[in-house]
Amino acid sequence: MLDTQTFIVSAAGPTLETLDWTGIDTVSISTSGGTHNPNFDEFGTQVVVDNITTSAVPEPSTFGLVGSGVLALAGAIRRRLMV
Repeated sequence: MLDTQTFIVSAAGPTLETLDWTGIDTVSISTSGGTHNPNFDEFGTQVVVDNITTSAVPEPSTFGLVGSGVLALAGAIRRRLMV
């Protein structure tokens, strides 16, 4: 386990949580406790998770591929200008 975070959420509306973690490849969510909400017929500890996003960090091979494409494009432009 690299890190852990506890959130208290409400059934009255959405809760936005922002985690500034790096190196995470697995997330486990568990629920516990709580009080009964009279607006719901069911009992239990349920949670709904939506819109989990990550910030994409390009791998070094991506930089190499983009760099070689830029060099090829620059070479083609230079060759056209010389003709």
